[in-house]
Amino acid sequence: MTDVHVIEWLDAVASTGWQKKAAADPCQPCTSVGYLVVEDKERVVLGGTWGMNDGEMETNNRMTIPKGWITRRRVLNLAALRGKSALKDSRRRGKKPVTSARRKRKSFN
Repeated sequence: MTDVHVIEWLDAVASTGWQKKAAADPCQPCTSVGYLVVEDKERVVLGGTWGMNDGEMETNNRMTIPKGWITRRRVLNLAALRGKSALKDSRRRGKKPVTSARRKRKSFN
């Protein structure tokens, strides 16, 4: 899985109590980022985490977004971005890993 999907969409908003018509809550803009799990004519399902279990891919932290709510969609190919400034690699290349002995700790006494 090297493609990460970025989906901007409008979420429904619910409220209770008596309100004037002009005071209706607007839809809330949202952005979801994840791996594509399922896409059909009605929905897109993203998984935030994926892994292998007994040779099969599994996903966790899923978000199902109705296609009619999507306002913008982009696909980022991580393999193509690797090594470019658009993707910050969290590994410290060529440096020793930070260990608890090397961390400076603050005392809260």
